Amino acid sequence: MTLVMLGGAFLGILSIAVYLWHLSPAIIMTHYFALTLPFILRGHADFCRKWFISHLIAGEPLLIWIGALTQQAVISFGIAWIPPVPFTDPFVTLWNMLFNYMGRDFVFYLPAILTLVLHSSQPSQLRQWASFLLIVMLIFGVITVVIRSANHEEKREGWPDASQHIERNFQPGDQLMVLNGASLIPFRRYTDDSFDPPTIEIEFEEPAPLVSGQRIWVMVRNPYESLHYPFRMPDFDPFANDGTKLSEWMRVNRLAYVDQWEYPGVTVLLFVGMTP
Repeated sequence: MTLVMLGGAFLGILSIAVYLWHLSPAIIMTHYFALTLPFILRGHADFCRKWFISHLIAGEPLLIWIGALTQQAVISFGIAWIPPVPFTDPFVTLWNMLFNYMGRDFVFYLPAILTLVLHSSQPSQLRQWASFLLIVMLIFGVITVVIRSANHEEKREGWPDASQHIERNFQPGDQLMVLNGASLIPFRRYTDDSFDPPTIEIEFEEPAPLVSGQRIWVMVRNPYESLHYPFRMPDFDPFANDGTKLSEWMRVNRLAYVDQWEYPGVTVLLFVGMTP
């Protein structure tokens, strides 16, 4: 009964992950290379068949998403910004997943993978020591997470606060300026659906000169942003010249600058056109 319950919990969690998380295939690949492959090499074909069938079952909820996608007028995964993938990328990715990758995507299930690997590969006399070391690692991991949460270090970027600040203080006639649509994705995620401010994506369009009294809200992302940086983003100077059109516009209109609000990884600035 215990094995049945654990198996059901495994399938349930994996099904949710496959349905909700775009990187969930990494979990399956990790299971395969860290757990299933050693069993294949040892000749445990029955275990491998069960592993394969369980992942087929867990992937069923994904069919709902695929079905909904095919019903749209325009079928798009929204990833047109990704550059072409060279021939070597799959091999580099495989190497990183197996030996070199310690980013945010492995943080939560890496201990479980280590547990499975150790218990499937170590001699029985070493399993007790391996279990003890894993428990110590998990305890220190939990303590680290709790401390970071208590110090509010878990919020790597402050998009909710930054977006809602603009929404609360936006006035009729105001405009929002961003470098490109990448900043609008989190902005729209954390604002009300009815809030649709006039927006300038300065990377693709040339804004008209500021006129007297005109208010423009500018959102500047941290230029040193790293998706795999696990901690709070460092401070940065939003007026630093980084060669973008947004940076140049801010430099030209520096005298119209009124105030700024700093959040982790993003800064909100307000510019108001001056009276001639």
